Amino acid sequence: LTIPVFLLLIFGVIELSRYFLVYSSIFTATREATRYGSSVGDEALPNYQNCEMIAETAVRMGNFGGVQSNDISIYYESEPGTWVADCDPAVENSKRYKPKLGDRIVVEISTDFDSMLDIVPDMTVNASNGRTIMLGVLKQGYVIVTEDPDDESNPVPTQAPTEAPTEAPT
Repeated sequence: LTIPVFLLLIFGVIELSRYFLVYSSIFTATREATRYGSSVGDEALPNYQNCEMIAETAVRMGNFGGVQSNDISIYYESEPGTWVADCDPAVENSKRYKPKLGDRIVVEISTDFDSMLDIVPDMTVNASNGRTIMLGVLKQGYVIVTEDPDDESNPVPTQAPTEAPTEAPT
């Protein structure tokens, strides 16, 4: 009498473990694709405009979750929740959206979890991650800016430098 209940419990744990593997895989895929897309990359085609590689990164990282390229949505925001443009690989490279300083890239993945034994119901797993695009980066002591700044920088410090202590504290 207890064997059916015991087997149901064991298979239920296995199905839930599979669900959490899929969820973790999809969450990791959104995070890694967003991380790739927020970096500067190549001058010819910056990573944040390279929609194909962002999607490929998501598919590669979400392999255990069954992520396919049609499950992925990539777009830009001017601030969290404010859509600006889509990252569309069908658009010619020179005509793709050029983000402004402070814009974010968002990667969303939505895929189905299919239960093997129908112990756990079939569900849709969604994950979303956004990250600010790095348009200027410090590299070997130089600042590389991929956008023309609107304002001139102020070379005068806004705060007086503090004196370093001359003696070591005891």
